[in-house]
Amino acid sequence: MPTPVMTFTVQPRLASDLPKLVEELKKLTESNPPVVCSFDVENMIRVVIAVADGSQVDNCLRALQDLVGGANLSASPPIVLFRETVTDKSHQTVMSISFNKLNRFYFVARPLENGLLEAFEDDRINLQKDPSYIDDLKRDLGKNILFIGPEDIGSNMVVDMSKGSPNLNEIKDDFYTAFRDVCKSGPLMGTSLRGVAFELCDAVVHDDVGRRRNQIRIAVSSAMYGAMVAAKPRLYEPVYLVEIQVPQEATADMYQAMNGSRGDVFEETVSPDTSLVTVKAYLPVAESFKFWSDLEQQTTGKALVTQTVFHHWDLMPGDPTDPNTREGMFVRDRRLQMHMKEDVPAMSDYVDHSF
Repeated sequence: MPTPVMTFTVQPRLASDLPKLVEELKKLTESNPPVVCSFDVENMIRVVIAVADGSQVDNCLRALQDLVGGANLSASPPIVLFRETVTDKSHQTVMSISFNKLNRFYFVARPLENGLLEAFEDDRINLQKDPSYIDDLKRDLGKNILFIGPEDIGSNMVVDMSKGSPNLNEIKDDFYTAFRDVCKSGPLMGTSLRGVAFELCDAVVHDDVGRRRNQIRIAVSSAMYGAMVAAKPRLYEPVYLVEIQVPQEATADMYQAMNGSRGDVFEETVSPDTSLVTVKAYLPVAESFKFWSDLEQQTTGKALVTQTVFHHWDLMPGDPTDPNTREGMFVRDRRLQMHMKEDVPAMSDYVDHSF
């Protein structure tokens, strides 16, 4: 199934049109797997739609306009979806204490084992299809895996490295809820995690009186966030595989547009019959809008894009917590766009104590 790499928000100008919009969006999601919808049920004023490429934004809007009988819809500009990860093991164990001071959780974060990330994303490990996979993983890795997520199909997990914490099983549901929420909204800019393993080093869980659900969830998620910040967090950006046909005389112009958008050409063939050059390249999704515009302008419309599909996630090299790097400036701008605090939180912002 195509991976959603863009999202946009659509909402009706009249609140009375929202129920019809939600109903038709559910149908659209079922009939078009690359389209993933989430609904703002609290405010009931907007719908977030994730799509596999920019062309689907216009297609979705046209389809929705027809389905809702011409209702007046407004849409935000599309936003590229990134992933958050870690590139090292936390440089120290991080502890978070619940607000009532009765529960403590100790975590480190690290990258997933080699090959495991690919197994998750190739759907070779999917607990929704076969829950017994987790038993196979425990045996193969020799570790007590508590959760895989989010929703049992993600590429992140929690491993219990403690020596048997009393009452831990009693909070399993709240523990999982906290983990799921962290997987869906990372510390850098609130985007999903990819390839992160959280190791529970120890836990002190109080009896029923001090084990309120929000106390557990907040303490667990805070420790996980702090562990990620201490583990050299980085961003993954989505990358397209694009195929372009262009006349030989316009090849240099095409390369100029590609180089200006961080594109990487890896194959070029020339047709002896038509003298058309077919180029295959990797193109960061974030640069794609600029690239299409530059390609059209610099080749004066002679280039034809014959394929655009998501291909892989590329690890961005710069430190996203450093505002002086390209990645750091991007994270700052995205956080402001999402009405978050400008600076990425430090480890101390998430935890009460670390050692």
